[in-house]
Amino acid sequence: MSLPTGTAEQEIRTAAEQLARRYWPSARIVHELNVENGISRADIAVITADRLILMELKSERDTLDRLPNQIEQFTKVAHHVIVVAHRKWCDSAGWQTNNEGQPFLPQAPIFRPSAGATVWEYSEGKCKGNAPHAGCSWPWTARMLNLLWNSELQRVCYVLRVATTKRPTRGAMIDDLMRLCRAPELEQAVLAQLRTRQFATDDAIQKRKDDAAEATTCPGAKRPGASAAPAQAHEATAEETAP
Repeated sequence: MSLPTGTAEQEIRTAAEQLARRYWPSARIVHELNVENGISRADIAVITADRLILMELKSERDTLDRLPNQIEQFTKVAHHVIVVAHRKWCDSAGWQTNNEGQPFLPQAPIFRPSAGATVWEYSEGKCKGNAPHAGCSWPWTARMLNLLWNSELQRVCYVLRVATTKRPTRGAMIDDLMRLCRAPELEQAVLAQLRTRQFATDDAIQKRKDDAAEATTCPGAKRPGASAAPAQAHEATAEETAP
């Protein structure tokens, strides 16, 4: 998957990644993550050990028409959503502070379309904005599991000692995981898989660190009848994303 090549898109993407790295130095930062079976696609995903932050970029050449729907889709699978918007969309009487001490732009064009998300402003090669506050929205666990490829779901089943058939379907694996495991451990398992997935464009250095850490961690004994650990996937195939 290639990234958009427009100069405006590249500049805001680079600035957003730099600010994200300041706030989450140990996170895996990847580009172009499909959400909800490809209905939406996050421009940037910041993946920490316990949080998924999705970003939508809006350059001066974009429109805001699709933004409310994008945020709605992202909040189903992510702990935080950030809209990185060009200054064009953030012009207002100035930043104000809400009751929780968070900055917002009450008169800006971006204000209403970005409801439910944190807004970062991009201008002259830099982004400004705060990290999302400590509280977060809680994603739907089943929808988080749906971010994974089939082979990744099989690996989660193995690590969490959930038995599978030789060729399990996505629906069967997700149903069993939801029935037999707790939401916090499922979220962490999803994040662990995303942190070690091979993306077309990402921070390969952090992935190598995670791969090395995983190689030294024993997943533990499996439940009777559980399948062997599948090899880590590198590319999604049609079979990977099939229901």
